[in-house]
Amino acid sequence: MVIAAAIAPSAMAVAQPASPAPLATAATPSAAAQLVEIMIEPEKTLAATRKQSLDQLMSMLRSDPNAVSLDKQRPGLFDAVAKAVDAELQTVMAGLLVKMRDRYVGAIESRLTAKEMDDLLSFYRSPTGQRLIEQTRQAGMAKGGEAVAQAMAEKRTRIDASDVSAVNNAALAAAMQAVRPEDVPLLAAMARNSATPKIAALQNELGPVIMADTNKAIEASLPRLMERLQAATRQHLGVK
Repeated sequence: MVIAAAIAPSAMAVAQPASPAPLATAATPSAAAQLVEIMIEPEKTLAATRKQSLDQLMSMLRSDPNAVSLDKQRPGLFDAVAKAVDAELQTVMAGLLVKMRDRYVGAIESRLTAKEMDDLLSFYRSPTGQRLIEQTRQAGMAKGGEAVAQAMAEKRTRIDASDVSAVNNAALAAAMQAVRPEDVPLLAAMARNSATPKIAALQNELGPVIMADTNKAIEASLPRLMERLQAATRQHLGVK
């Protein structure tokens, strides 16, 4: 980049006038990439994961008598720590976002035909599909929160594959209970579509893999999270 900057003036001096180059336009995302954004909503999913991770860590910290004592002496300690830890978690989730998208896009492109992807896109963009996604997402967040609370009650530090499967199944069941009569014909048609069992199998397969990626990334970040926590604590207490 430095070399390019150095030679740029000379190149401009000898270059003949030319028509301006057309502005580059953003490439249209592939059908698989569009499906991932619509169905999985990676950013929302990881934002919820980040919040759950932060809540779990802060809950553990708030149960520490020493930390509680320090917060009483210098109010605002927990808020300062939460802000610092959340900044690190955002970095972790940014890396996971790329991996999640790549995994899902690759799997979809290798298993579904172009027509099947188009059929799914049409369905999920319809009012029926949008309602199903929203209902499943809301139910999934509720069931996911219950799974996290259960894990914390059992002193577990992670959510495993069986938890993910249970949450997904419960969320879908709850969403189907909220189906409107006008949604039934399209849902019935999609149930007969060859894309439906493929995408269901793919989600069941990748869900635990993504969770394993998440657990691994968070565990790998623990030293940095602790450094952030300790640095925020020292700064808030005015200790070097």
